[in-house]
Amino acid sequence: MKYKRDVFGPLVTGRQLKAARALAGLSQKEFAHECGLHFSSVAYIEQQELIGSAESTKDKIIYALERFGVKLTIEPGPGAYLVTGNEKRCNDSQEDAAQSCHADSLC
Repeated sequence: MKYKRDVFGPLVTGRQLKAARALAGLSQKEFAHECGLHFSSVAYIEQQELIGSAESTKDKIIYALERFGVKLTIEPGPGAYLVTGNEKRCNDSQEDAAQSCHADSLC
């Protein structure tokens, strides 16, 4: 499946958010608090195949993830990675794949 960048940013799927939250080491409840969202909102978004949330909600999610050193990516598919000192992104072809989490594999 080919994913397009939506107008609100790189957050594409609920599985991607779940993977990113796992990289941040946060429960849904902790993450909701960090975003300023209700727990049920985070749970709902993580269940969606394609996310259609408002721009402000996506911004809150993206900013919270960035505070924990997690960036989102849409290529080669929706996923997330931990930012290291030199901002290298890990992918399946690198040995340090433990720092990368693609939505299709869910860490």
